Amino acid sequence: MNPKKHAFYQIFFVLSLAIAVVFFISSVGCGDDDDDDDDNGGSIFDNGDDDDDKPRDVPLSDLTTFIEQLRAQRAEVSTGDEILQPFFSPTAQILTVDGDDVQVFEYATEKKAEDEALLVAPDGSSIGLHLVSWIGPPHFYKKDKLIILYVGSDTKVINTLEKVLGKQFAGR
Repeated sequence: MNPKKHAFYQIFFVLSLAIAVVFFISSVGCGDDDDDDDDNGGSIFDNGDDDDDKPRDVPLSDLTTFIEQLRAQRAEVSTGDEILQPFFSPTAQILTVDGDDVQVFEYATEKKAEDEALLVAPDGSSIGLHLVSWIGPPHFYKKDKLIILYVGSDTKVINTLEKVLGKQFAGR
């Protein structure tokens, strides 16, 4: 075989092999992961104790369960007085969470909580026919039979509430 032709085939073979390897490596990382059975992206090192920012999927059937979930997030929680707000039907239990007040409205049914949550304006400025002037930014959360109202801007409190309840449904 002609030495020039032989060198050409060797270079062609090496380049083809290099392109194939690059293509294979890039396609392995771009595969479609249809396995939605795990929450960790398929990591074999997951021990189930991930402390990420996703809300915990624990039913909140009552105030006691909510307090337990806040404490599980290492929040300092104490109960305070009750308060009757004109815009929601149940009396709220005031909790102090890491030094800030949080109002918890516990409903008899999830449907009743959902119905009253629908009355809250997206920015929290009104609830039904009640226009409200807040002393800080309002944050409304709903999970199961509870509506939670936090008026403030402490990121630690907000992050704790979001870990337990998910993102706010209304507020600023």
